[in-house]
Amino acid sequence: FSFIGPDFGQGVAGLGLASSLMFLGICISEIPGGILEARIGARNAIAYMMFLCAASSILGSLTTNFSIFLVTRFTVGIGIGAAFPAIIVILTRYFKSGSEGAAIGWNSLSFNLGSVIGLAGWAILGSILGWRLSLLLGGLLSAGLGILLIISLPRLEIGLQNFKLSIGDLRLAFSNRQISLLTISLFGIGASSTITSNFLVY
Repeated sequence: FSFIGPDFGQGVAGLGLASSLMFLGICISEIPGGILEARIGARNAIAYMMFLCAASSILGSLTTNFSIFLVTRFTVGIGIGAAFPAIIVILTRYFKSGSEGAAIGWNSLSFNLGSVIGLAGWAILGSILGWRLSLLLGGLLSAGLGILLIISLPRLEIGLQNFKLSIGDLRLAFSNRQISLLTISLFGIGASSTITSNFLVY
């Protein structure tokens, strides 16, 4: 953010707002992402969300308005969050029954490894090419990967015609004590790690 902030006249407060909006997008899109996956298939759901991230990153690299930049961070978050359920669905298809935990672990490993490489690579590119061109290249890379995904991965569907989800189903799940405790634990882990990592990057 030290590359981006001066262009918009923003400091630590701007960093906090941009990061919060991205994670808000992730937060509100994960359950709808699961519904989207059930409607259009896992492969298509991931690819479409990668295209959303790509378009948002490209627009973010071009805008000179900080408010528009914030909107693009929010929509990137939506793309990331909505893709998560479909990614897990695909991974569990390729792991044997009973090893779903390993599939979810592989998902977390891949995402975090990508975050490490992405942050390091973006810092290097940003210092050489500038943040705008680096963000533009990141958006083009996301679009290219989305196209590659559609070409190379078979369409995976899960009972699209039989998919049903009611408010009562969600209420029952969210009122479960164990789910509530797990949610609180994950909330604490996510908040502490995000705050630490963002301000270390800054």
